[in-house]
Amino acid sequence: MTARTTDVDICSTGRGWRVPKSCYIAAMNSGFSDADRLKRSALAAVALRMGWWRGFKLARGYWRTYIRKGYLPYEPSLWWEAYHSAADGSDASTIELSADPLVSQYHYATIETLILRVLHTYGMPQRVLDLGSGAGHWLNFYQRLGCEVTGVELSSEAARRLRERFSQIEQCHIADMELSGFDLVNAIGVMFHIVDDDAHRRAISAIGQAIKPGGLLIVGGGFPLISVNVQFDEDSQVNKRLRSRRYWRQELESWMDVRFIRNRAAREIHAIVPESDLLIAIR
Repeated sequence: MTARTTDVDICSTGRGWRVPKSCYIAAMNSGFSDADRLKRSALAAVALRMGWWRGFKLARGYWRTYIRKGYLPYEPSLWWEAYHSAADGSDASTIELSADPLVSQYHYATIETLILRVLHTYGMPQRVLDLGSGAGHWLNFYQRLGCEVTGVELSSEAARRLRERFSQIEQCHIADMELSGFDLVNAIGVMFHIVDDDAHRRAISAIGQAIKPGGLLIVGGGFPLISVNVQFDEDSQVNKRLRSRRYWRQELESWMDVRFIRNRAAREIHAIVPESDLLIAIR
């Protein structure tokens, strides 16, 4: 996979030394996404063809998280700034810089179907807050449904692009946002990228402040029996942590009607796509 890079921009690694952004993007493509490196693995290729990819990924994650250990959390601001600077702003680029558009469309369609079912059950919201808006897919989705949308995005480059299409975009970390009065908070494919446990709990607290009493939270991701890290770079930095159902129930103990919905349709396509089950909770 070839990344579009800018050598003049410099990124700090957070370890006291600095590298060109091109190096950061190269490491990201070969490491955090895992796609190229794992596609060259015979075992991973068999797992993908046989539909065992998710199990393979979890098993590999448990081994690296609890047996091999020695991992470090990534630096979110630098990583996402570099990623969105290299991305073309398409839905497919939110999955992987060179993702198949057809796979991307299928991935998003399976989640949209589940969300429509949820909205049919709980009612249509008026004000929606979308977290980690990226290329703006979910802002556009809820806007088409007639909702008033606000997006939160960490990357300044992604936020700049979003402001060209949407009027209400906040640039900040989810854990640091100070928003309120929303009927629904949408967090698809974002909460598992908050690797630091303290930041994750502060993000949940900020989400609780943002939702009106009786409002709805929708989180998209993976919810295994045991929390696990599943994406690592060559320096053992991790940028995706799937937290268990037990963890979520404990953190949302004061919420009502916490439930999980399995995205069965997503398991019907043999391709590398992000985890896309749903967590639903009422404030």
